[in-house]
Amino acid sequence: MQGFPFNSSQALLLDRYLNGVNLAIHVKGQSGTQEFASLLEYYDVRGTLLEIDHQESLTAQTVEDLQTRIALAMKSDS
Repeated sequence: MQGFPFNSSQALLLDRYLNGVNLAIHVKGQSGTQEFASLLEYYDVRGTLLEIDHQESLTAQTVEDLQTRIALAMKSDS
């Protein structure tokens, strides 16, 4: 388990501290999503969730694609 916040209560506190999170990135793996369901829903409802599929190996193209998706998600929030 990595990252912060770990639940929707902590996410709310973080939002208040930072005056809102403009982008939450979730790298989807093979397991563990259920324990974060309420947290993912919290950011999804606010329109700040970007979900990315986990990849075992990254090529220059996949890194570029990820950078583009993140940049587009950030621009749409501003």
